[in-house]
Amino acid sequence: MKKILVVDDELCTMRALYRILKLEGFEISASSSVDEGIATIEMLNNTCDQLDLIIADIQMPGKTGMDLLLKVKEFYPGLPVIIITGYGSPQIERIFRETGCVDFIYKPFSPEELITSIKKVFNNN
Repeated sequence: MKKILVVDDELCTMRALYRILKLEGFEISASSSVDEGIATIEMLNNTCDQLDLIIADIQMPGKTGMDLLLKVKEFYPGLPVIIITGYGSPQIERIFRETGCVDFIYKPFSPEELITSIKKVFNNN
């Protein structure tokens, strides 16, 4: 079973993602901040229970999705990251893709759009 970490400070988005991903048979961990997300990644890595994918929002209090992406690419370069945002633009998307995110999804998105993105990531790995 593929394990996905969702990092988003919005509870309603977190719940929606959790339901969508659970229905598709994924194992989900959730974090409401970048620091909490990084701690979860490190904890799982230390127990050899590694993640297969991270889905993260850009806009969060304190550290941002870019902070998370940079940390992941530095210490876990093979771990794919999908960015979701309601505040994106083509320029921001380009910057995130150049930094290493594997996909960029604009809110609001459909469950089908999310699952298609995830399947594309897993089919390419």
